[in-house]
Amino acid sequence: MIRHIVLFVIVFSTVLAIFAFLNHQRFEHSVRLTKTAYINKVEQTAKYISAMYFQRDATFRSLVQNDVKSIEKLFTDIKQEFPEIKEIRVIQTDQRVSKLYEIESSSETLIFKFSIYTENLSLYVPNKAFLVIVDPQELLYSIGVRNIKIDKTGKDFVLGLKYQRTSMDLDFFSFLNASLVALMVLLYSMWSKTRTKFLVERTLWKKTERERKALQIMMDLTEKYLQGKIQESYQTLLEKAIEIVPGAQGGTVLVRENDRYVYVASAGYDLKELSKISFSVEEIAQWSSNEFFIRTGLKKYDESTVAVDKLEILKTAGRIGDIKSTLIVPVKIKSQTMLLFNLDNFEREDAFWDESVELARLFANHLGMVLEKINLERQLKEQQQIMEYLSFHDTLTGLANRRMFEEFGEKLISLAKREGKKVSVLFMDLCKFKKINDEHGHQIGDEVLRIIGGRLQKIIRGSDLVSRFGGDEFVMILYDCSPVEAEKFVQRMIETVKEPIKIDDKEFHISANVGIAEYPQDGENIDQLIRNSDSAMYYAKKHELTYVRMFRNRKQLSE
Repeated sequence: MIRHIVLFVIVFSTVLAIFAFLNHQRFEHSVRLTKTAYINKVEQTAKYISAMYFQRDATFRSLVQNDVKSIEKLFTDIKQEFPEIKEIRVIQTDQRVSKLYEIESSSETLIFKFSIYTENLSLYVPNKAFLVIVDPQELLYSIGVRNIKIDKTGKDFVLGLKYQRTSMDLDFFSFLNASLVALMVLLYSMWSKTRTKFLVERTLWKKTERERKALQIMMDLTEKYLQGKIQESYQTLLEKAIEIVPGAQGGTVLVRENDRYVYVASAGYDLKELSKISFSVEEIAQWSSNEFFIRTGLKKYDESTVAVDKLEILKTAGRIGDIKSTLIVPVKIKSQTMLLFNLDNFEREDAFWDESVELARLFANHLGMVLEKINLERQLKEQQQIMEYLSFHDTLTGLANRRMFEEFGEKLISLAKREGKKVSVLFMDLCKFKKINDEHGHQIGDEVLRIIGGRLQKIIRGSDLVSRFGGDEFVMILYDCSPVEAEKFVQRMIETVKEPIKIDDKEFHISANVGIAEYPQDGENIDQLIRNSDSAMYYAKKHELTYVRMFRNRKQLSE
Protein backbone atom coordinates (compact mmCIF):
# COMPACT_ATOMS: atom_id res chain seq x y z
CA MET A 1 0.00 0.00 0.00
CA ILE A 2 2.75 2.49 0.96
CA ARG A 3 4.48 1.75 -2.32
CA HIS A 4 1.30 2.55 -4.22
CA ILE A 5 0.81 5.83 -2.31
CA VAL A 6 4.40 6.87 -2.99
CA LEU A 7 3.99 6.02 -6.68
CA PHE A 8 0.76 8.02 -6.86
CA VAL A 9 2.35 11.08 -5.20
CA ILE A 10 5.42 10.94 -7.44
CA VAL A 11 3.40 10.63 -10.64
CA PHE A 12 0.88 13.27 -9.50
CA SER A 13 3.65 15.75 -8.64
CA THR A 14 5.53 15.06 -11.87
CA VAL A 15 2.46 15.46 -14.05
CA LEU A 16 1.42 18.60 -12.14
CA ALA A 17 4.86 20.10 -12.67
CA ILE A 18 4.65 19.27 -16.37
CA PHE A 19 1.22 20.86 -16.61
CA ALA A 20 2.48 23.98 -14.81
CA PHE A 21 5.43 24.25 -17.14
CA LEU A 22 3.29 23.73 -20.23
CA ASN A 23 0.64 26.21 -19.03
CA HIS A 24 3.32 28.78 -18.31
CA GLN A 25 4.86 28.27 -21.73
CA ARG A 26 1.46 28.45 -23.36
CA PHE A 27 0.68 31.67 -21.46
CA GLU A 28 3.97 33.26 -22.47
CA HIS A 29 3.27 32.34 -26.05
CA SER A 30 -0.25 33.75 -25.84
CA VAL A 31 1.16 37.01 -24.39
CA ARG A 32 3.45 37.38 -27.38
CA LEU A 33 0.53 36.80 -29.74
CA THR A 34 -1.68 39.17 -27.70
CA LYS A 35 0.88 41.96 -27.92
CA THR A 36 0.86 41.76 -31.68
CA ALA A 37 -2.92 41.51 -31.84
CA TYR A 38 -3.32 44.34 -29.35
CA ILE A 39 -1.11 46.74 -31.29
CA ASN A 40 -2.98 45.85 -34.47
CA LYS A 41 -6.30 46.42 -32.72
CA VAL A 42 -5.19 49.86 -31.39
CA GLU A 43 -3.92 50.90 -34.80
CA GLN A 44 -7.06 49.72 -36.56
CA THR A 45 -9.28 51.49 -34.02
CA ALA A 46 -7.35 54.73 -34.37
CA LYS A 47 -7.38 54.56 -38.13
CA TYR A 48 -11.06 53.78 -38.22
CA ILE A 49 -12.04 56.61 -35.88
CA SER A 50 -9.81 59.05 -37.74
CA ALA A 51 -11.19 58.07 -41.12
CA MET A 52 -14.81 57.80 -40.14
CA TYR A 53 -15.18 60.76 -37.80
CA PHE A 54 -12.24 63.15 -37.98
CA GLN A 55 -11.56 63.26 -41.71
CA ARG A 56 -14.96 64.72 -42.62
CA ASP A 57 -15.97 68.13 -43.87
CA ALA A 58 -18.85 68.37 -41.36
CA THR A 59 -16.56 67.71 -38.43
CA PHE A 60 -14.05 70.21 -39.85
CA ARG A 61 -16.75 72.95 -40.10
CA SER A 62 -18.20 72.17 -36.65
CA LEU A 63 -14.81 72.56 -35.07
CA VAL A 64 -13.93 75.73 -37.03
CA GLN A 65 -17.31 77.26 -36.26
CA ASN A 66 -17.15 75.97 -32.68
CA ASP A 67 -20.52 74.24 -33.09
CA VAL A 68 -20.77 72.68 -29.62
CA LYS A 69 -24.02 70.89 -30.27
CA SER A 70 -22.71 69.11 -33.38
CA ILE A 71 -19.49 68.25 -31.61
CA GLU A 72 -21.31 66.69 -28.63
CA LYS A 73 -23.49 64.67 -30.97
CA LEU A 74 -20.32 63.44 -32.69
CA PHE A 75 -18.86 62.41 -29.34
CA THR A 76 -22.04 60.51 -28.52
CA ASP A 77 -21.98 58.63 -31.83
CA ILE A 78 -18.33 57.67 -31.34
CA LYS A 79 -18.89 56.37 -27.79
CA GLN A 80 -21.86 54.34 -28.88
CA GLU A 81 -19.80 52.64 -31.51
CA PHE A 82 -16.76 52.21 -29.26
CA PRO A 83 -17.80 51.46 -25.68
CA GLU A 84 -14.15 51.17 -24.64
CA ILE A 85 -13.82 54.98 -25.08
CA LYS A 86 -14.07 56.61 -21.70
CA GLU A 87 -13.82 60.29 -22.69
CA ILE A 88 -13.60 62.61 -25.73
CA ARG A 89 -12.76 66.31 -25.65
CA VAL A 90 -11.29 69.10 -27.71
CA ILE A 91 -7.81 70.26 -26.74
CA GLN A 92 -5.52 73.05 -27.79
CA THR A 93 -2.27 72.10 -29.50
CA ASP A 94 0.64 74.22 -30.59
CA GLN A 95 1.57 72.02 -33.52
CA ARG A 96 1.40 73.79 -36.85
CA VAL A 97 1.49 70.59 -38.92
CA SER A 98 -0.01 67.48 -37.36
CA LYS A 99 -0.25 63.76 -38.11
CA LEU A 100 -3.61 62.13 -38.56
CA TYR A 101 -3.40 60.73 -35.01
CA GLU A 102 -1.01 59.96 -32.21
CA ILE A 103 -1.20 57.19 -29.58
CA GLU A 104 0.10 57.57 -26.06
CA SER A 105 -0.43 55.87 -22.71
CA SER A 106 -0.80 57.25 -19.27
CA SER A 107 -0.92 55.07 -16.20
CA GLU A 108 -3.74 52.66 -17.03
CA THR A 109 -5.27 54.44 -20.05
CA LEU A 110 -4.65 54.85 -23.76
CA ILE A 111 -4.73 58.37 -25.23
CA PHE A 112 -5.51 59.03 -28.89
CA LYS A 113 -4.93 62.51 -30.33
CA PHE A 114 -6.73 63.08 -33.62
CA SER A 115 -6.14 65.98 -36.02
CA ILE A 116 -9.21 67.27 -37.92
CA TYR A 117 -9.02 67.15 -41.70
CA THR A 118 -11.31 67.72 -44.59
CA GLU A 119 -12.33 64.67 -46.51
CA ASN A 120 -9.74 65.28 -49.21
CA LEU A 121 -7.09 65.94 -46.52
CA SER A 122 -6.32 69.33 -48.10
CA LEU A 123 -7.18 71.33 -44.97
CA TYR A 124 -6.90 70.68 -41.24
CA VAL A 125 -7.66 72.62 -38.10
CA PRO A 126 -4.45 73.98 -36.62
CA ASN A 127 -3.89 74.33 -32.84
CA LYS A 128 -6.88 72.06 -32.05
CA ALA A 129 -7.31 68.29 -31.78
CA PHE A 130 -9.67 65.74 -30.38
CA LEU A 131 -8.38 63.88 -27.32
CA VAL A 132 -9.84 60.38 -26.98
CA ILE A 133 -9.20 58.45 -23.76
CA VAL A 134 -9.63 54.68 -24.20
CA ASP A 135 -9.91 52.00 -21.51
CA PRO A 136 -7.07 49.58 -22.50
CA GLN A 137 -8.65 46.72 -20.54
CA GLU A 138 -11.90 46.97 -22.51
CA LEU A 139 -9.92 47.06 -25.72
CA LEU A 140 -8.13 43.86 -24.54
CA TYR A 141 -11.47 42.24 -23.90
CA SER A 142 -12.63 43.18 -27.39
CA ILE A 143 -9.98 40.85 -28.88
CA GLY A 144 -11.05 38.03 -26.61
CA VAL A 145 -8.27 38.18 -24.00
CA ARG A 146 -9.45 37.48 -20.45
CA ASN A 147 -6.35 36.23 -18.64
CA ILE A 148 -4.44 39.53 -18.72
CA LYS A 149 -5.16 42.62 -16.63
CA ILE A 150 -3.72 46.06 -17.43
CA ASP A 151 -1.98 47.11 -14.26
CA LYS A 152 0.67 49.78 -13.73
CA THR A 153 2.49 47.49 -11.26
CA GLY A 154 2.81 44.55 -13.66
CA LYS A 155 5.16 43.55 -16.45
CA ASP A 156 5.80 45.53 -19.60
CA PHE A 157 3.13 45.09 -22.21
CA VAL A 158 2.87 47.38 -25.27
CA LEU A 159 2.52 51.13 -25.89
CA GLY A 160 3.91 51.84 -22.42
CA LEU A 161 1.27 49.77 -20.69
CA LYS A 162 1.91 47.07 -18.09
CA TYR A 163 -0.01 43.89 -17.31
CA GLN A 164 -0.57 41.20 -14.74
CA ARG A 165 -1.75 37.64 -15.25
CA THR A 166 -5.22 36.94 -13.89
CA SER A 167 -5.02 33.13 -14.15
CA MET A 168 -2.69 30.62 -12.42
CA ASP A 169 -0.34 28.13 -14.09
CA LEU A 170 -2.31 25.41 -12.37
CA ASP A 171 -6.07 25.34 -12.41
CA PHE A 172 -8.70 22.87 -11.33
CA PHE A 173 -8.44 20.90 -14.56
CA SER A 174 -4.68 20.63 -14.16
CA PHE A 175 -5.13 19.05 -10.74
CA LEU A 176 -7.91 16.85 -12.10
CA ASN A 177 -5.89 15.69 -15.07
CA ALA A 178 -2.81 15.09 -12.92
CA SER A 179 -4.93 13.00 -10.57
CA LEU A 180 -6.37 11.00 -13.46
CA VAL A 181 -2.93 10.39 -14.98
CA ALA A 182 -1.48 9.36 -11.61
CA LEU A 183 -4.43 7.06 -11.03
CA MET A 184 -4.04 5.50 -14.48
CA VAL A 185 -0.31 4.97 -13.92
CA LEU A 186 -1.03 3.44 -10.52
CA LEU A 187 -3.65 1.12 -11.98
CA TYR A 188 -1.35 0.18 -14.84
CA SER A 189 1.47 -0.46 -12.39
CA MET A 190 -0.77 -2.69 -10.29
CA TRP A 191 -2.03 -4.49 -13.40
CA SER A 192 1.49 -4.83 -14.79
CA LYS A 193 2.77 -6.16 -11.49
CA THR A 194 -0.10 -8.64 -11.29
CA ARG A 195 0.42 -9.66 -14.91
CA THR A 196 4.16 -9.99 -14.41
CA LYS A 197 3.61 -12.06 -11.30
CA PHE A 198 1.16 -14.23 -13.19
CA LEU A 199 3.55 -14.66 -16.12
CA VAL A 200 6.45 -15.44 -13.79
CA GLU A 201 4.37 -17.96 -11.87
CA ARG A 202 3.15 -19.45 -15.12
CA THR A 203 6.70 -19.65 -16.47
CA LEU A 204 7.94 -21.22 -13.24
CA TRP A 205 5.04 -23.66 -13.29
CA LYS A 206 5.83 -24.63 -16.86
CA LYS A 207 9.51 -24.98 -16.00
CA THR A 208 8.73 -27.08 -12.94
CA GLU A 209 6.32 -29.19 -14.96
CA ARG A 210 8.93 -29.77 -17.65
CA GLU A 211 11.51 -30.73 -15.03
CA ARG A 212 9.00 -33.05 -13.36
CA LYS A 213 8.21 -34.69 -16.68
CA ALA A 214 11.91 -35.00 -17.48
CA LEU A 215 12.66 -36.66 -14.13
CA GLN A 216 9.63 -38.92 -14.47
CA ILE A 217 10.70 -39.93 -17.97
CA MET A 218 14.20 -40.72 -16.74
CA MET A 219 12.91 -42.71 -13.78
CA ASP A 220 10.57 -44.71 -16.04
CA LEU A 221 13.28 -45.28 -18.65
CA THR A 222 15.81 -46.25 -15.99
CA GLU A 223 13.40 -48.76 -14.49
CA LYS A 224 12.56 -50.25 -17.89
CA TYR A 225 16.20 -50.22 -18.93
CA LEU A 226 17.28 -52.03 -15.76
CA GLN A 227 14.53 -54.58 -16.39
CA GLY A 228 15.82 -55.08 -19.92
CA LYS A 229 12.60 -53.82 -21.52
CA ILE A 230 14.36 -51.06 -23.51
CA GLN A 231 17.24 -51.78 -25.84
CA GLU A 232 17.53 -48.52 -27.82
CA SER A 233 18.09 -46.31 -24.76
CA TYR A 234 19.99 -43.59 -26.66
CA GLN A 235 17.20 -43.20 -29.22
CA THR A 236 14.45 -43.26 -26.60
CA LEU A 237 16.11 -40.63 -24.39
CA LEU A 238 16.79 -38.38 -27.39
CA GLU A 239 13.17 -38.50 -28.53
CA LYS A 240 11.93 -37.76 -25.01
CA ALA A 241 14.38 -34.86 -24.68
CA ILE A 242 13.03 -33.28 -27.87
CA GLU A 243 9.52 -33.48 -26.36
CA ILE A 244 10.62 -31.74 -23.13
CA VAL A 245 13.51 -29.34 -23.87
CA PRO A 246 12.25 -25.88 -25.03
CA GLY A 247 13.38 -25.08 -28.57
CA ALA A 248 14.39 -28.65 -29.49
CA GLN A 249 13.04 -29.90 -32.82
CA GLY A 250 15.64 -32.52 -33.76
CA GLY A 251 18.86 -33.98 -32.44
CA THR A 252 21.65 -36.54 -32.51
CA VAL A 253 23.82 -38.51 -30.08
CA LEU A 254 27.48 -39.28 -30.79
CA VAL A 255 29.45 -41.79 -28.71
CA ARG A 256 33.19 -42.26 -28.58
CA GLU A 257 34.32 -45.66 -29.83
CA ASN A 258 38.01 -46.42 -30.35
CA ASP A 259 38.99 -42.70 -30.46
CA ARG A 260 36.29 -41.93 -33.04
CA TYR A 261 32.88 -40.35 -32.46
CA VAL A 262 30.03 -42.16 -34.21
CA TYR A 263 26.29 -41.49 -34.47
CA VAL A 264 24.22 -43.87 -32.31
CA ALA A 265 20.86 -42.05 -32.33
CA SER A 266 19.07 -39.32 -34.30
CA ALA A 267 15.68 -37.64 -34.51
CA GLY A 268 14.75 -35.77 -37.67
CA TYR A 269 17.72 -37.18 -39.60
CA ASP A 270 18.77 -40.28 -41.54
CA LEU A 271 20.70 -42.31 -38.93
CA LYS A 272 21.60 -45.03 -41.43
CA GLU A 273 23.49 -42.52 -43.58
CA LEU A 274 24.96 -40.62 -40.63
CA SER A 275 26.34 -43.90 -39.26
CA LYS A 276 28.66 -44.04 -42.28
CA ILE A 277 30.74 -41.12 -41.01
CA SER A 278 32.68 -40.48 -37.82
CA PHE A 279 34.73 -37.68 -36.26
CA SER A 280 38.18 -37.66 -34.72
CA VAL A 281 38.94 -36.47 -31.21
CA GLU A 282 40.52 -33.32 -32.69
CA GLU A 283 37.40 -32.52 -34.73
CA ILE A 284 35.19 -32.88 -31.67
CA ALA A 285 37.54 -30.96 -29.33
CA GLN A 286 36.14 -27.55 -30.36
CA TRP A 287 32.67 -28.57 -29.13
CA SER A 288 33.77 -30.34 -25.94
CA SER A 289 35.87 -27.65 -24.25
CA ASN A 290 32.89 -26.11 -22.39
CA GLU A 291 30.01 -27.50 -20.35
CA PHE A 292 27.70 -26.61 -23.23
CA PHE A 293 27.91 -24.84 -26.57
CA ILE A 294 25.24 -23.09 -28.66
CA ARG A 295 26.14 -22.81 -32.32
CA THR A 296 24.37 -20.94 -35.10
CA GLY A 297 24.97 -20.76 -38.82
CA LEU A 298 25.77 -24.40 -39.58
CA LYS A 299 25.54 -23.53 -43.28
CA LYS A 300 29.09 -22.19 -42.95
CA TYR A 301 30.61 -25.71 -42.92
CA ASP A 302 33.13 -25.88 -45.75
CA GLU A 303 35.67 -28.26 -47.20
CA SER A 304 38.50 -26.68 -45.18
CA THR A 305 37.01 -28.05 -41.92
CA VAL A 306 35.08 -31.12 -43.12
CA ALA A 307 36.01 -33.66 -45.78
CA VAL A 308 33.99 -33.48 -49.01
CA ASP A 309 32.37 -36.92 -48.65
CA LYS A 310 31.55 -36.29 -44.99
CA LEU A 311 30.18 -32.82 -45.79
CA GLU A 312 27.89 -34.26 -48.45
CA ILE A 313 26.36 -36.71 -45.96
CA LEU A 314 25.96 -33.91 -43.39
CA LYS A 315 24.12 -31.82 -45.98
CA THR A 316 21.76 -34.56 -47.13
CA ALA A 317 21.27 -36.85 -44.13
CA GLY A 318 22.21 -34.30 -41.43
CA ARG A 319 20.26 -31.32 -42.94
CA ILE A 320 22.88 -28.82 -41.75
CA GLY A 321 21.50 -26.30 -44.22
CA ASP A 322 18.15 -26.29 -42.38
CA ILE A 323 19.54 -25.96 -38.85
CA LYS A 324 19.31 -22.42 -37.42
CA SER A 325 20.84 -23.24 -34.02
CA THR A 326 22.15 -26.28 -32.19
CA LEU A 327 22.73 -26.90 -28.48
CA ILE A 328 25.74 -29.16 -27.87
CA VAL A 329 26.25 -30.75 -24.45
CA PRO A 330 29.42 -32.87 -24.06
CA VAL A 331 29.41 -35.64 -21.46
CA LYS A 332 32.76 -36.31 -19.82
CA ILE A 333 33.64 -39.51 -18.01
CA LYS A 334 36.95 -39.50 -16.15
CA SER A 335 37.95 -36.19 -17.82
CA GLN A 336 37.38 -37.57 -21.33
CA THR A 337 34.52 -36.54 -23.60
CA MET A 338 32.71 -39.81 -24.20
CA LEU A 339 29.39 -38.55 -25.59
CA LEU A 340 27.98 -35.52 -27.45
CA PHE A 341 24.31 -34.70 -26.99
CA ASN A 342 23.02 -32.36 -29.73
CA LEU A 343 19.62 -30.67 -29.94
CA ASP A 344 18.69 -28.64 -33.03
CA ASN A 345 16.18 -25.96 -34.01
CA PHE A 346 15.16 -25.27 -37.61
CA GLU A 347 13.39 -21.92 -37.11
CA ARG A 348 15.29 -19.49 -34.84
CA GLU A 349 18.89 -18.75 -33.90
CA ASP A 350 17.80 -17.77 -30.36
CA ALA A 351 15.73 -20.91 -29.79
CA PHE A 352 17.66 -22.10 -26.74
CA TRP A 353 17.94 -20.35 -23.37
CA ASP A 354 18.97 -21.16 -19.79
CA GLU A 355 16.13 -23.60 -19.16
CA SER A 356 16.90 -25.40 -22.43
CA VAL A 357 20.52 -25.81 -21.37
CA GLU A 358 19.53 -26.99 -17.89
CA LEU A 359 17.14 -29.67 -19.16
CA ALA A 360 19.50 -30.71 -21.96
CA ARG A 361 22.30 -31.22 -19.44
CA LEU A 362 19.92 -33.30 -17.33
CA PHE A 363 19.20 -35.61 -20.28
CA ALA A 364 22.87 -35.60 -21.31
CA ASN A 365 23.98 -36.66 -17.82
CA HIS A 366 21.44 -39.47 -17.88
CA LEU A 367 22.78 -40.55 -21.26
CA GLY A 368 26.22 -40.50 -19.67
CA MET A 369 25.00 -42.89 -16.98
CA VAL A 370 23.49 -45.11 -19.67
CA LEU A 371 26.80 -45.05 -21.54
CA GLU A 372 28.68 -45.85 -18.35
CA LYS A 373 26.33 -48.78 -17.72
CA ILE A 374 26.80 -50.03 -21.29
CA ASN A 375 30.58 -49.75 -20.93
CA LEU A 376 30.41 -51.52 -17.58
CA GLU A 377 28.29 -54.31 -19.07
CA ARG A 378 30.76 -54.57 -21.95
CA GLN A 379 33.68 -54.77 -19.54
CA LEU A 380 31.88 -57.36 -17.43
CA LYS A 381 31.11 -59.36 -20.56
CA GLU A 382 34.72 -59.15 -21.66
CA GLN A 383 35.88 -60.17 -18.20
CA GLN A 384 33.35 -62.98 -18.20
CA GLN A 385 34.66 -64.11 -21.57
CA ILE A 386 38.18 -63.93 -20.25
CA MET A 387 37.22 -65.82 -17.12
CA GLU A 388 35.36 -68.35 -19.21
CA TYR A 389 38.35 -68.69 -21.50
CA LEU A 390 40.70 -69.07 -18.54
CA SER A 391 38.40 -71.65 -16.97
CA PHE A 392 38.71 -73.83 -20.10
CA HIS A 393 42.24 -73.01 -21.27
CA ASP A 394 45.78 -73.32 -20.04
CA THR A 395 47.13 -69.83 -19.32
CA LEU A 396 50.68 -70.72 -20.46
CA THR A 397 50.13 -72.46 -23.80
CA GLY A 398 46.57 -71.38 -24.67
CA LEU A 399 45.62 -75.05 -25.11
CA ALA A 400 42.53 -76.60 -23.54
CA ASN A 401 42.88 -77.38 -19.85
CA ARG A 402 41.76 -80.54 -18.01
CA ARG A 403 38.22 -79.19 -17.42
CA MET A 404 37.63 -78.44 -21.07
CA PHE A 405 39.23 -81.73 -22.10
CA GLU A 406 36.98 -83.76 -19.81
CA GLU A 407 33.77 -81.96 -20.96
CA PHE A 408 34.76 -82.25 -24.61
CA GLY A 409 35.78 -85.88 -24.12
CA GLU A 410 32.43 -86.84 -22.60
CA LYS A 411 30.59 -85.30 -25.57
CA LEU A 412 32.92 -87.02 -28.02
CA ILE A 413 32.48 -90.44 -26.36
CA SER A 414 28.68 -89.97 -26.37
CA LEU A 415 28.88 -89.23 -30.10
CA ALA A 416 31.13 -92.23 -30.70
CA LYS A 417 28.70 -94.48 -28.79
CA ARG A 418 25.83 -93.37 -31.06
CA GLU A 419 27.87 -93.67 -34.24
CA GLY A 420 29.82 -96.78 -33.24
CA LYS A 421 33.20 -95.06 -33.63
CA LYS A 422 36.46 -95.54 -31.77
CA VAL A 423 38.14 -92.86 -29.69
CA SER A 424 41.81 -92.79 -28.68
CA VAL A 425 43.21 -90.89 -25.69
CA LEU A 426 46.96 -90.15 -25.73
CA PHE A 427 48.73 -89.13 -22.52
CA MET A 428 52.18 -87.62 -23.18
CA ASP A 429 54.90 -86.71 -20.70
CA LEU A 430 58.07 -84.88 -21.83
CA CYS A 431 61.48 -86.40 -21.19
CA LYS A 432 64.44 -84.32 -19.94
CA PHE A 433 62.21 -81.27 -19.36
CA LYS A 434 63.04 -81.03 -15.65
CA LYS A 435 66.70 -80.66 -16.54
CA ILE A 436 65.90 -77.66 -18.78
CA ASN A 437 63.94 -76.05 -15.95
CA ASP A 438 66.69 -76.66 -13.40
CA GLU A 439 69.58 -75.50 -15.60
CA HIS A 440 68.00 -72.62 -17.55
CA GLY A 441 65.17 -71.45 -15.36
CA HIS A 442 61.39 -71.50 -15.56
CA GLN A 443 61.26 -68.73 -18.16
CA ILE A 444 63.05 -70.92 -20.69
CA GLY A 445 61.06 -73.94 -19.54
CA ASP A 446 57.77 -72.08 -20.08
CA GLU A 447 58.84 -71.07 -23.57
CA VAL A 448 59.68 -74.71 -24.37
CA LEU A 449 56.20 -75.75 -23.23
CA ARG A 450 54.61 -73.05 -25.40
CA ILE A 451 56.57 -74.22 -28.44
CA ILE A 452 55.64 -77.88 -27.84
CA GLY A 453 51.99 -76.91 -27.37
CA GLY A 454 52.01 -74.97 -30.63
CA ARG A 455 53.52 -77.93 -32.50
CA LEU A 456 50.93 -80.33 -31.16
CA GLN A 457 48.09 -77.94 -32.06
CA LYS A 458 49.27 -77.89 -35.65
CA ILE A 459 49.32 -81.66 -36.19
CA ILE A 460 45.87 -82.56 -34.80
CA ARG A 461 42.69 -82.60 -36.88
CA GLY A 462 39.79 -80.22 -36.44
CA SER A 463 37.72 -82.93 -34.76
CA ASP A 464 40.46 -83.70 -32.21
CA LEU A 465 41.60 -81.83 -29.10
CA VAL A 466 44.98 -81.34 -27.45
CA SER A 467 45.26 -80.13 -23.85
CA ARG A 468 47.85 -79.47 -21.16
CA PHE A 469 47.02 -81.01 -17.79
CA GLY A 470 49.88 -79.30 -15.97
CA GLY A 471 53.65 -79.45 -15.74
CA ASP A 472 54.97 -81.23 -18.86
CA GLU A 473 51.89 -83.43 -19.40
CA PHE A 474 49.87 -83.13 -22.60
CA VAL A 475 46.74 -85.19 -23.34
CA MET A 476 45.04 -85.63 -26.73
CA ILE A 477 41.77 -87.20 -27.80
CA LEU A 478 41.35 -88.49 -31.36
CA TYR A 479 37.89 -89.24 -32.77
CA ASP A 480 37.22 -92.11 -35.18
CA CYS A 481 40.81 -93.27 -34.92
CA SER A 482 41.79 -96.96 -35.19
CA PRO A 483 44.67 -98.43 -33.14
CA VAL A 484 46.92 -98.47 -36.19
CA GLU A 485 46.11 -94.82 -36.99
CA ALA A 486 46.67 -93.89 -33.36
CA GLU A 487 50.13 -95.46 -33.34
CA LYS A 488 51.03 -93.66 -36.59
CA PHE A 489 49.88 -90.38 -35.08
CA VAL A 490 51.98 -91.02 -31.94
CA GLN A 491 55.07 -91.69 -34.04
CA ARG A 492 54.54 -88.45 -35.97
CA MET A 493 53.91 -86.61 -32.72
CA ILE A 494 57.13 -87.91 -31.16
CA GLU A 495 59.07 -86.82 -34.23
CA THR A 496 57.52 -83.38 -33.95
CA VAL A 497 58.48 -83.12 -30.28
CA LYS A 498 62.05 -84.26 -31.00
CA GLU A 499 62.66 -81.44 -33.48
CA PRO A 500 65.31 -79.04 -32.07
CA ILE A 501 63.98 -76.09 -30.08
CA LYS A 502 65.92 -72.85 -30.49
CA ILE A 503 65.51 -70.11 -27.88
CA ASP A 504 67.80 -67.13 -28.21
CA ASP A 505 71.26 -68.68 -28.80
CA LYS A 506 70.41 -72.00 -27.15
CA GLU A 507 69.20 -75.25 -28.72
CA PHE A 508 67.28 -77.90 -26.82
CA HIS A 509 66.46 -81.55 -27.63
CA ILE A 510 63.73 -83.37 -25.82
CA SER A 511 61.55 -86.44 -26.31
CA ALA A 512 58.41 -87.89 -24.75
CA ASN A 513 56.66 -90.98 -23.47
CA VAL A 514 53.10 -91.64 -24.53
CA GLY A 515 50.37 -93.88 -23.17
CA ILE A 516 47.43 -94.88 -25.39
CA ALA A 517 43.93 -95.85 -24.22
CA GLU A 518 41.09 -96.67 -26.62
CA TYR A 519 37.32 -96.44 -26.29
CA PRO A 520 35.53 -98.72 -25.67
CA GLN A 521 38.15 -101.40 -24.96
CA ASP A 522 40.10 -99.42 -22.31
CA GLY A 523 37.26 -97.44 -20.73
CA GLU A 524 33.66 -96.45 -21.23
CA ASN A 525 34.03 -92.87 -20.01
CA ILE A 526 36.61 -90.12 -20.22
CA ASP A 527 37.86 -90.51 -16.66
CA GLN A 528 38.68 -94.21 -17.22
CA LEU A 529 40.42 -93.46 -20.48
CA ILE A 530 42.53 -90.68 -18.88
CA ARG A 531 43.56 -92.91 -15.96
CA ASN A 532 44.37 -95.85 -18.20
CA SER A 533 46.34 -93.76 -20.70
CA ASP A 534 48.22 -92.21 -17.77
CA SER A 535 49.06 -95.68 -16.45
CA ALA A 536 50.26 -96.72 -19.90
CA MET A 537 52.45 -93.59 -20.11
CA TYR A 538 54.08 -94.35 -16.73
CA TYR A 539 54.65 -97.92 -17.87
CA ALA A 540 56.37 -96.63 -21.01
CA LYS A 541 58.50 -94.14 -19.01
CA LYS A 542 59.46 -96.87 -16.49
CA HIS A 543 60.54 -99.30 -19.21
CA GLU A 544 62.05 -96.53 -21.39
CA LEU A 545 59.57 -97.14 -24.19
CA THR A 546 58.36 -94.43 -26.56
CA TYR A 547 54.72 -95.41 -26.23
CA VAL A 548 52.55 -98.16 -24.80
CA ARG A 549 48.98 -99.24 -25.56
CA MET A 550 46.63 -99.99 -22.65
CA PHE A 551 44.67 -103.27 -22.41
CA ARG A 552 41.98 -104.36 -20.01
CA ASN A 553 44.02 -106.81 -17.95
CA ARG A 554 47.34 -106.37 -16.19
CA LYS A 555 48.84 -109.42 -17.85
CA GLN A 556 48.61 -107.85 -21.26
CA LEU A 557 49.94 -104.57 -19.89
CA SER A 558 53.00 -106.32 -18.36
CA GLU A 559 53.86 -107.88 -21.69
